[in-house]
Amino acid sequence: MLEKSLKDSWVFFKNHYRKFSIIILPFVIPIEIFAGSYSAFFTGDDYAIAEQLPLMVVYFSVDAFYSIAIIFYVASVISGKALGARQVWSLAVMNWPRYMVMSIVAGAAVLCGLALLIVPGIILSVRFIFSGFFLLLERYSPIAAINRSWDATKVYQHMWTLLLGLLIITACIMAPYIVLQILVDASATAYRVLDVIISIVIDLFSTLYIIFTYRVFCLLREHAVSSRQAATP
Repeated sequence: MLEKSLKDSWVFFKNHYRKFSIIILPFVIPIEIFAGSYSAFFTGDDYAIAEQLPLMVVYFSVDAFYSIAIIFYVASVISGKALGARQVWSLAVMNWPRYMVMSIVAGAAVLCGLALLIVPGIILSVRFIFSGFFLLLERYSPIAAINRSWDATKVYQHMWTLLLGLLIITACIMAPYIVLQILVDASATAYRVLDVIISIVIDLFSTLYIIFTYRVFCLLREHAVSSRQAATP
């Protein structure tokens, strides 16, 4: 399942990256420019939560918005009725409050898990990963969506498929940023410019997270249906 899901996700991304760009770049580009300017002029050399908090709030809010849009777009393509950018933006506006509630609840649980030795937080983040699909596509409430995701990922093998796939995607899309850290002096102007450009590219390729998790989600649903049909006399 892992290899098939990764291959299918990459093919889907290649076929639709232009549409993904149209959906997210109008939001990502100004946010990344703002983030680069904010870090350059309003934060010190030492990391401070108080200085980073405004930026984190903006990132979290905008990321939720275009994540909703991407989920609706991917699901619409799979269903054979692809939606346009304005349609998924409209759906994102309508569903943003519910998605934020779900994200805050799930995020708080994951942070508590990370504080408890890291591993519990990683497990929780994987177990909650389908929450957005249940919330947006099947109209569950925020808490019910989290519970449904927990139930859907209870099989140990499925959880490892998701975790390994997400780690592989992370390693691939973060490679340019790691190279930048190694080759360019962080105090140089070129570093700040390249950092913004690479961050925008990473944001675009980060749609692979949603594509991959939705692919696994669909495969698990298909498997469940097949199992029920096989069990029916």
